[in-house]
Amino acid sequence: MDTTMAQKTFEINIRFDAESKDSAVALAETLAGYLDGRADGWALSVDECRNDTVILWAESGGDEPF
Repeated sequence: MDTTMAQKTFEINIRFDAESKDSAVALAETLAGYLDGRADGWALSVDECRNDTVILWAESGGDEPF
């Protein structure tokens, strides 16, 4: 019987405030250092988002995505 667990890939999204996109990128690059080699590679996508995104989702009455 094979007792090894198959690796799965997960995506982690973090929303935070920053003064500029440059400072947001710097923070994201710092956080990436905590992956401790657990990722074969990683992609960095830093986009400005509107604070009302979560409110719009809640008002839609949709099922929780998690």
